Parts: sequence; structure tokens; C-alpha cells
Amino acid sequence: MDTMDSTILAPQVIVADDDELALMLLQDGLKGMGFQTVGCKNGKEVLLLALKRAPEAILLDDRMPGLDSVRTIKLVRIMEPIRAVPVILLAETPDRETVVRAIQMGANDCVSKEGSIHDINLRLQRAIKAPVKQPAPLFEQLKYFFHYDDTSLTLDIESEITTEAGKNMVELVRSLTGLMPVKFLVNLDKVPAIAASGIGYLSDVKDTVINCGGTIALSHVDLNRYQPNVRRFLEKYFQIEVQAVVEKNPG
Repeated sequence: MDTMDSTILAPQVIVADDDELALMLLQDGLKGMGFQTVGCKNGKEVLLLALKRAPEAILLDDRMPGLDSVRTIKLVRIMEPIRAVPVILLAETPDRETVVRAIQMGANDCVSKEGSIHDINLRLQRAIKAPVKQPAPLFEQLKYFFHYDDTSLTLDIESEITTEAGKNMVELVRSLTGLMPVKFLVNLDKVPAIAASGIGYLSDVKDTVINCGGTIALSHVDLNRYQPNVRRFLEKYFQIEVQAVVEKNPG
């Protein structure tokens, strides 16, 4: 249920609850408090919408089917560029133990589902206005970003694919299995080089996606940039959806 209006400059919040009535009431209440909201029913939708919408905050039900709140928050915290988005957990009875657990999971706060909309509003305002605490980089050798456009989830790699970066990439993609099946693209446009020792990890990435029911292709590939053995490997084992546009020197 989408109540977002691009003409209104108001904080954008993704609200997730598999209870349709609770979701509707919460969205209506937040709209009355001046928020723009978009509703969803599971963790997968939360992540894909967050990548597409770049919200100011996420309000997440503690108990959802499929991709649960624990894994959803963990994935938010590894997915550039949404890693620093505040996440507030909605719990039935947020006692001290529940709040501590929520913070340990990576949430910014925990609030009662049975509480007033005014309390939820205050928690959201506080989380949004707090200084941004950018999480430390997860992988020293891998620079990456995600984006989603309704048809595919794209992983933009912006570092050389060496042995260590390849290991990081496999670990990253394996953590995304809860998002499959999707059409998964790996954008190599900004990859300066692929080491011979790194190409096997691209194969591991492909196997991971396919084993989870997804499809995978490479995009924006300039094959001439890479060594012949790497070029042959990419052409043989991957569908290349978009070739990079290479400008030719005049004359």
C-alpha cells in the first residue's frame, strides 16, 4: 500500500507488517504525523524497496514470514547504499531484553506495536535526526553498491577482483540468498582488472545465485580491458547483458 507523494517534502518511511489491518492503521497514523510511507509485508520487499526508494527510516515488524526481522536487519547493514538507514523494530512487548536484542541485531531502537502513534512518531523523529553513524566497511578489499529497478537487483563492483576481493564478493552474495529468486546483474563497468586468481570466485557467485533459483548476467563489460584468459572465461561462462560502450579515439 503506497501513500508516498513525491510533491511533498516529508520524511519517507518504509513500514513492514504482514498484518494488513495493522499495516494500514500504522501508515494512516504516520501520514497524519507528516510522514510519507510505503507499506510492505515481508523482509524481501523491505530490502528491495529500500534500495529503490532510499528512505529516511525503516519501521519493521518483529515477526514476519519468510525473511525474518533478524536477517532483514543484517542484510540492511551490509547493503550499500542503505547500510546507515535507521531501523526501528516493532515488538509486541518490548521489555529490556527485547530492546537489547534489537540493538544487538543492528536496529536503532525498539518500540511497542501497542503503543501510541505519538510514541512511534517521536522514536522515528529521533532516529532520523540523530547524527548518521556510518557502519565500518565490511570488506577491506571490495568496494560495492546495490540498486534495484523493479526488474533486476544489480551489484556494482568498483574494485579490482583479486583473490581477497573475490572471496569477499562470494561471501556477500551468499548472504543474499533470502532475496532470491531475482534477476541478478553484476556490473563490471568500474572494475579496472580481474586477476587470474579472481575469476574462479565469479564462478562461485554464479553458482550461488543459480542454486537459489535466480538468474545472473554481467553488464557493462568491456572485454578488451581484461587479459585473454579472463576474457575467454567471461564469454564462456556468463551471459553478458550489456556491453560497455567504448569510445574510439578520433582518427
